[in-house]
Amino acid sequence: MSGPEHILESKVGYYATVSTGIDCNAVRDRDLWCLARPKRKMHACCAFIHSSVEAMARLRRDRAPLADAHEIRIVADPALPHYYQAIVTLHDKTGAETHRAVNRAPKGSPENPMSDDEVRDKFRRLTRDKVDGSMLERYIARMERLEDEPDTDWIASLSA
Repeated sequence: MSGPEHILESKVGYYATVSTGIDCNAVRDRDLWCLARPKRKMHACCAFIHSSVEAMARLRRDRAPLADAHEIRIVADPALPHYYQAIVTLHDKTGAETHRAVNRAPKGSPENPMSDDEVRDKFRRLTRDKVDGSMLERYIARMERLEDEPDTDWIASLSA
């Protein structure tokens, strides 16, 4: 195979076209395999708010008086360096803090990965109204042995 020597990392290369601040050394690092650390969405919402959703759910499980809330304010916090971190704080009418939940990594992020069982359960929840249970289990079993399949045409059959 041949082509321009710096097609990926030059000032007009692929990386400059699709991203900012690329670390070319990370791309060349043979020990860093990002596919081994997937980002999976646990919730059916924008990934940017997963941490907030989970923090609110934690407050709800702790019986925080969420129904009494009459105002919601979203405030940027420079102490949180990544978009998927969140702190949810409840205040009473006087402004005193009553409850707080901190989430540094939502479920499904590389720092807090979903287990294989959680991924399977999510798939079941999302497809159970469309696919018979036994067919669904056979489909999961085949997906788990994908490297042994002679082709992948059957994958689309679930959505047909």
